[in-house]
Amino acid sequence: MKDHTFRSLSEASGIDFTLLYKYANGTRKPKLQNMLILEKISEGRITVKDFFPDVTLPIPDEDIDI
Repeated sequence: MKDHTFRSLSEASGIDFTLLYKYANGTRKPKLQNMLILEKISEGRITVKDFFPDVTLPIPDEDIDI
């Protein structure tokens, strides 16, 4: 995986770069759908646990479209 800037991660994920900035500096937490997109694009370098350490999620079915 390549390193991303907020803009390149925004382009790859479809999530506005200002939201990504807010997620990174802790002023906002991502919705679950956005979190799953970020986890997939970052190949696990960004995870749900980074934002919600106490949450345990079930493993999604393969047919979920993220």
